[in-house]
Amino acid sequence: MNKVAIFGKKGSISKYDLTENKPIWVGDLTPGYKPDIIGQYENYVIVFSSIWTGSKMIHCFNQDSGKFLWSHFQPALHSSMIPFIPHTLDNHMYYLASSKEVAKLSWDTGKIVFRKRFCLLYTSPSPRDLSTSRMPSSA
Repeated sequence: MNKVAIFGKKGSISKYDLTENKPIWVGDLTPGYKPDIIGQYENYVIVFSSIWTGSKMIHCFNQDSGKFLWSHFQPALHSSMIPFIPHTLDNHMYYLASSKEVAKLSWDTGKIVFRKRFCLLYTSPSPRDLSTSRMPSSA
């Protein structure tokens, strides 16, 4: 089996056959964007890219064919204050969209299935509440 790597430069990424010293495919990024981080999950290549103005995007490609699947501007997916650490289940990624939201996104289409705020399910009692509670004393 030949050794391969994925490289990026301004405007594109490429899956490259290191054994035969030739590109397998080239995928275009949005014009002017350069890849900052290139990652892979199963058959998906995810690219975090930026442009000199500070605008950031996320692009997704099929790892085998190089087919472009989807892209989003980074703020549409998640807050820049939250690390983007997706978890995958049934061909969807789940991630923190902000400090108070969870989101679900399709790996294949890039469609945001939902983006929901966390519910407050439990609050611990304040010390004031504990001092006035009518709990039985242990003797």
